[in-house]
Amino acid sequence: METKELNAAQKYYLKNKEKKKAYNREWVKANPERAAASRKKAMKKFLTNKRERFNELILRNYYKNKRQWMIRRRTNYMLKQANKPLLIKYQCLHCESKENLQLKFNTYPENSLGIREAVIKGDIFYVCKECKGKK
Repeated sequence: METKELNAAQKYYLKNKEKKKAYNREWVKANPERAAASRKKAMKKFLTNKRERFNELILRNYYKNKRQWMIRRRTNYMLKQANKPLLIKYQCLHCESKENLQLKFNTYPENSLGIREAVIKGDIFYVCKECKGKK
């Protein structure tokens, strides 16, 4: 395993690490109000950044799997249509429960005809949260 050469800043940090920690501890003891305000400000910034980061990750996931999201949306639309309903039993495939159901896709067909065929084959079905968690 190769050892990486440390630059000057890294060497300084490692050399004075304990001094810096001790200084920070003393400062917090001497200035409890400012330390509390600083922690509060840091937490507020963290929560704001966390929310923005979460939204960014959701959007990235959407665009990465856009095809699958569109097929899910189309399938849900077809399930709610009154004139041509899909014939999926509204119960869990494993335990036949009718509560907390979620659609499960084994395949992601491109068009409505493919979705109907997948439903008939059993590639799109309902699973309850308990059974989904077991697998």
